[in-house]
Amino acid sequence: IPSNIKQYYSLVYDEFRLIHLICFLYLMKNKKIIIFINNCESVDFHLDLFSKIKLNGYKLFPSEEFELLKLHGKIKHEERVEVFKKY
Repeated sequence: IPSNIKQYYSLVYDEFRLIHLICFLYLMKNKKIIIFINNCESVDFHLDLFSKIKLNGYKLFPSEEFELLKLHGKIKHEERVEVFKKY
């Protein structure tokens, strides 16, 4: 692993996983982060949820502050290349 890459993990009870992930993303919002999720449908679900979720009428992950990208085995090659370029 290159020295400039840091890996984190947390042991979290199932019922707190989503809120823990949201808090972690907010703490690291000025950094590039890769989150590994176990299947393509779950990647799509989390991306959709994070791009729509609101708190007190405000988007929790506004596009001005957060660029959320997905990458999994079912996306087309062209889209995958665009994600790599953005990252």
